[in-house]
Amino acid sequence: MRTHYFILLSLLFLSLSSLVASDIVSDLTVIKKPNDAHVKDIANFAMAEHYKQYGEKLELKSIVKVTMTKFDVNEDEYDLRVMTLYGPFKKSIEAVVREKTSLFTSSFG
Repeated sequence: MRTHYFILLSLLFLSLSSLVASDIVSDLTVIKKPNDAHVKDIANFAMAEHYKQYGEKLELKSIVKVTMTKFDVNEDEYDLRVMTLYGPFKKSIEAVVREKTSLFTSSFG
């Protein structure tokens, strides 16, 4: 009898977790024009945050790839791969920037 309850609860938990996960992340889009002004603003914000966190002053050379995940009407997450200059050296970095209505937050990988 206990195993039936355990199986029933497990199935209920799995169905609820899949329902919640599908509601959280609604859309993943590859940005076809990575040099769009808004994407450049986001990339420059990521460079400034990188400087604050690591002390490396990077110059944005180019935006290689951008994907955007829409979480909510007011919340988007941008996953960027950018080519930068660190002095005379080229450096490729990845950054994740979450945009909420007009605020940016970032993390680096």
